[in-house]
Amino acid sequence: RRLAAQIMGKLGVSSFYDPLIGLLRDEQRDVRREAIRAAGQVRNPKLIPLVLEALNEPALRSTAAAILFTWKEEALPVLFDMIDHQSQDHEYQTAAIDVIGHIGGERAEVWLKHKLTDPSARVRTQVLRSLSDCGYQAEVGEKEVIQDQIRFEVALGTQLLAFISDFGENKA
Repeated sequence: RRLAAQIMGKLGVSSFYDPLIGLLRDEQRDVRREAIRAAGQVRNPKLIPLVLEALNEPALRSTAAAILFTWKEEALPVLFDMIDHQSQDHEYQTAAIDVIGHIGGERAEVWLKHKLTDPSARVRTQVLRSLSDCGYQAEVGEKEVIQDQIRFEVALGTQLLAFISDFGENKA
């Protein structure tokens, strides 16, 4: 099955994506990894959601992210939708947001700015990193909003450090 995925990838025929669907859902991780690589060579947009699913698995996350980068802006709507409309764990969300930051562009920046107030601190931190990866520069009207968010994050971090200091080493 790995060899089949490799052959499909080397062929790189976009219309010949259907057999990859089963391989992207294979029970063996090595087969899925090879199918992810092949999906990047076949480049059929219908495979993007299946490659995105691999972000849920730590052992496949870097391979999936690298392939998603190759789709560039074509992958953005699917990434936005998966993060916005499906309950995913924070590891998945931060990996997907990292991909968005590396893809970059105006659409990525606009979407990332809306995620600055996400309830999850991990997600907010990744959003700030991804905005930086995009080369984002706040415009005059946005600078205060971004600075307020950074101040909020610093204050939250300071509070957490104070709590840790107050509680010390007491396990209770």
